[in-house]
Amino acid sequence: MLAAGPIIDAVDLLDLMPQPQPKENGAILCASLDEWMTEQEKRFLEQKLEDFGGNVALTAKSCGIGLRTLSRKIRLHKLDPRSFKRKAAPSKIGLAKHIDPSPLSSNNPQS
Repeated sequence: MLAAGPIIDAVDLLDLMPQPQPKENGAILCASLDEWMTEQEKRFLEQKLEDFGGNVALTAKSCGIGLRTLSRKIRLHKLDPRSFKRKAAPSKIGLAKHIDPSPLSSNNPQS
């Protein structure tokens, strides 16, 4: 219906094809809700993996999902947990224990 003549040309279809959306100020403009949801999930998982230093088990637990589900999502979003190693704080949401790395000494007043 929108074609200029009786024959539909590729030029007529260009306006109907989804175009890649640019990023503005860190916000992602997506062509569909599904794309937006996928991008938000990826960002969320990246942040959680960073929070837990790439520890997949702790990340899954903090997200409230199973390890297999998280592993599948990691593959889906092409994330590498190893790239998040030790960027994390020692403890998040009480799931990781912080161990003082300083050795016990006889100069310790608590002894």
